Amino acid sequence: MRPMKYGFLTFSALAGAIAVFAPACTETVVDPVEEDSGTTVDATVVVDATTPKDSGKDSTTTQDSGRDATAVDSGRDATTDAGSDASDGSVADSGSSPVTGTACTTVGFIYTKKCGLCGTQEAACEGDMKVGVYGACSGEVVGGCMPGTTRSSACGLCGTKSEICQNNCQWASGTCMGEPAGACKPGDTKFTTAGCSAPDTYRQQVCAATCTYGAPSAPPCKPKSAFCAANPDAVSIATTVGGQVSYNGTLSPLTMQIPRAGSGTCPSTLSSTNTSYAYMEIKNTTAMTAKVDIWFDAPPGGAAIDTVATTYPDCGIPPANRTACTNTVNDTCSTSPCVGDWAGLIGTNAVTIAPNSTITVYHAAYYSTGTGPFVMNVKTTSLL
Repeated sequence: MRPMKYGFLTFSALAGAIAVFAPACTETVVDPVEEDSGTTVDATVVVDATTPKDSGKDSTTTQDSGRDATAVDSGRDATTDAGSDASDGSVADSGSSPVTGTACTTVGFIYTKKCGLCGTQEAACEGDMKVGVYGACSGEVVGGCMPGTTRSSACGLCGTKSEICQNNCQWASGTCMGEPAGACKPGDTKFTTAGCSAPDTYRQQVCAATCTYGAPSAPPCKPKSAFCAANPDAVSIATTVGGQVSYNGTLSPLTMQIPRAGSGTCPSTLSSTNTSYAYMEIKNTTAMTAKVDIWFDAPPGGAAIDTVATTYPDCGIPPANRTACTNTVNDTCSTSPCVGDWAGLIGTNAVTIAPNSTITVYHAAYYSTGTGPFVMNVKTTSLL
């Protein structure tokens, strides 16, 4: 997967020197939204009693103890917010966002300030020449987060990754770590000949919730077909030429992905890109060799997904490795009945299934961001 870089959060503190011109206890603050020329003084705005007195030197204004902190204007005028914004639920002001009731000079001028999850609130200079009430917070990031917060989330096959919320209120993810060696998707199966003296007999292993394969099934060893017959979710082909069956499935979630099979002829290679996937079994219950077209599509109302597909002999993944596919790994199917970027194995890439046998179909997203429901269509094109 493409490595992710963490966003760095920079919090800028603005400070300015404040000269106190009036006697203590009756100090006032110049309107922060008015210019120096013709400046008026709002006698109703009283400096917080915690504001430091003039010691003969410039002093640094301390931050508001509430959630919001109005920065000191580095230009001509300055005002100290005594926490009067704390009740409006907004995040700290990042610039000139005068509080409601502050005197203003241009009727209709709109002020904005940050709120919530990267949203904004607006207030206007009203007809009484004072800043009005800020409106509701709007434009917040859907599913966003508070900048600076961190969390851990599941990824891959029973792995975890650290995430940090960036200044745009969106999560940035680190590398997925902690996946077990040889990890598998819970519920997947594979076969082993361990402990089996008779040829073409096997024991089955099932992937547990820990993303690791459990102990092989108890003896006696059996042909693969005996295990395949026990799968209630296997799709049986139509027993007449031209007949068609379908199966509704869903690719694994983005938190459970494996390396994608590389496009081209089999045996395949594995891509460095991890993607969501699904395995399905297709049975030929007839006494004849069947050839079938297999293609994928979105269910009604579902989203289109760019996918790849290939097949494996028998049920389950071959014991050797996932590269031992049959036929081809197809990621382009432009001929009808294929649609869009969905994969398909049709025509010259149609799949042959021996009498009374089972194959496994691998269907996966091409990109790491793709997942969702799909429909697998299987059409019998010949029975010989």
